[in-house]
Amino acid sequence: MASGLPDYSRVVRPRQGGANLASNTKVAVASAITFLLNVKGKGIIYGGVMLISYTSTQKNSFPTIYIDGVQMVSGSFFATNFYALNKPDTLLFYELKYDDVNFVYAVALTPGITFESEVTIAIKEQHGTTPTVITWMTYALM
Repeated sequence: MASGLPDYSRVVRPRQGGANLASNTKVAVASAITFLLNVKGKGIIYGGVMLISYTSTQKNSFPTIYIDGVQMVSGSFFATNFYALNKPDTLLFYELKYDDVNFVYAVALTPGITFESEVTIAIKEQHGTTPTVITWMTYALM
């Protein structure tokens, strides 16, 4: 019976296959795009998180995702907070935490993103500093 909920909100075991975890902790390159995670194959993303805790602001830096080699539109941490994009399905990344006093930022990946050949998670650092970025993503290959 239909419940009106998306499948991923009710699934206990992923229906596409066994879930895999990709994770990385990496220092971002100042004023450049730093690639954090890459998964090759055809698959689906069940979710993921990107965290930054630093000693200075990163509000204008932005997480980004490349699906099958194409960079998708994403917003900066500031824009995501300013426009209250804090629910799944608002953007590919949605806000979990924005603290520009203690310089803590976190975004999550909207579940259900599919890819045909590869998916890459990256960050574009905009402040000329080198923050440490913690990233993980749960996915399945089909």
